[in-house]
Amino acid sequence: MPPTTGSLILRRSITRNRGRLARGTGLISLHQLAEATVPVLIGVGIDRAVAPGDGTALLLWVAALGALFVGLHLCYRFGARQLMLAIANEAYLLRGELAAKIVHPRRLRTDLRAGELLTVSSTDADNVSYLLDYVPRIAGAITATAVSAAVLLVVDWRLGLVVLVGTPLVLVGMQFAGPLITRRVTEQQELAGKATALATDLVSGVRPLRGLGAERAAARRYRDVSQASLRASLRAAGTQSRYLAFSTAGSALLACGVAVLAGWFALDGRISVGEFIMVIGLAQFLLEPIGLLAIVPSWVAEARASADRAALVLGAELLLPPAKRRKPLQSRILYWRRCATGPSRAST
Repeated sequence: MPPTTGSLILRRSITRNRGRLARGTGLISLHQLAEATVPVLIGVGIDRAVAPGDGTALLLWVAALGALFVGLHLCYRFGARQLMLAIANEAYLLRGELAAKIVHPRRLRTDLRAGELLTVSSTDADNVSYLLDYVPRIAGAITATAVSAAVLLVVDWRLGLVVLVGTPLVLVGMQFAGPLITRRVTEQQELAGKATALATDLVSGVRPLRGLGAERAAARRYRDVSQASLRASLRAAGTQSRYLAFSTAGSALLACGVAVLAGWFALDGRISVGEFIMVIGLAQFLLEPIGLLAIVPSWVAEARASADRAALVLGAELLLPPAKRRKPLQSRILYWRRCATGPSRAST
């Protein structure tokens, strides 16, 4: 049975690509762990090698930093490869299912027109498959934030507390825009599908329109639908842009708060120069994972809206009843042949 709701489609996308998704998520999480370790190595190297003036120790720390960069590069490379394979596979499978349902011989019972069905089987299918990119991003961002908070707790518990308390506050505050983004993206996709459907109808019926002299009326009708689609796209883009602006501002304020607090502690002598550089590096690094955790819900909302539209097609009923099973053609020919030859044999 095909999934009939958007939630089931998204859940199935994850389960049937769980092998590649698990490998890709693990490698991306390791990449983020290595990224968070970079400022730690730099800070510790300053305290252990630069401050004492130990050249040998400095070479060892530089070599360790180089090995770390090689490791994080390889983790991202092979992790991204697994995820791209999963995304391409899911998009291929979902497009095939949608196309098979759309061109079914018994016809589809739906109010969606040909252009809208085309949009669902192309744009919406791609948006659903992108969910497999969002899951490892979330896992990697959580890993990076947790590691950074743990390091900051070791340096000074107040610095770690700022991250542990501030990050959930930023994320909770951004969750309220998720349903609005879903509605705006759904409206955008619906109107874009209607515009595509009308364009298809007009192109296929251009000769009758010319015969009736209705070119201007048809162009005016398409212009109205296209402008409505444009307004819906602008509303959706505006909502997502404001969401991105607020999420970026929230993560930046949190990172700046950590950096300012670390500077105050360094002036008071509570932390060393190397620890101060470590905290500044982590504060700058935290901009990416916290900002990502804040913006990903809008991406998931877009995938959910497309999954709901795909569910309308996959869950739609068929218009015509199933055909009755008929006897094979060969057996019917033999039956009529026996009927035709039977009386002649009986007369002889």
